[in-house]
Amino acid sequence: MWFHMKSLILALALVLTTAVTSMPVQAQGGDPVVNFSDDDAAMNAAMAGAQQSLPIFMDALNNPGSGATDLILKVAIATDTDYVEHIWVDQIRPLGDDRFEGRYANDPVEFKGNQGDPVTFSQASISDWSFMENGKFHGNYTTRVMLPHFDPDYATALSSLLAPLPEVTP
Repeated sequence: MWFHMKSLILALALVLTTAVTSMPVQAQGGDPVVNFSDDDAAMNAAMAGAQQSLPIFMDALNNPGSGATDLILKVAIATDTDYVEHIWVDQIRPLGDDRFEGRYANDPVEFKGNQGDPVTFSQASISDWSFMENGKFHGNYTTRVMLPHFDPDYATALSSLLAPLPEVTP
């Protein structure tokens, strides 16, 4: 799985696709990329945790006065290649029946498209979520798995912006 880092609200916009490597490289637009295998236990657990805690994000999305800002979702998008690219989406609007629409918050890597292009997706395709509240980013499950792969100073600065993960009971 390819994981890209792109500036979006204090450098918290990520993209992931499926592949195999382990060192950061530069990708489209100069975004740092960290690659994980598609069976990486930590990354898969992060995506499962994000899905399990998704009601927290949905509550913030459905209550604009809650104090949460900069709401984004990471969404799995099938490509024409053998990859599934997980890309951050902003400007999210519920459509009903567990469907949403939004706009790509990054430039896609494995399929044609651009930041700002519209996309429709299902709740089942969501692999991470994020919002800002009280000066901290909430969610960002996959970001936390990526931290050890970043420059130590950058990882420390990014870590300081992350709120503790919520305790969610199944």
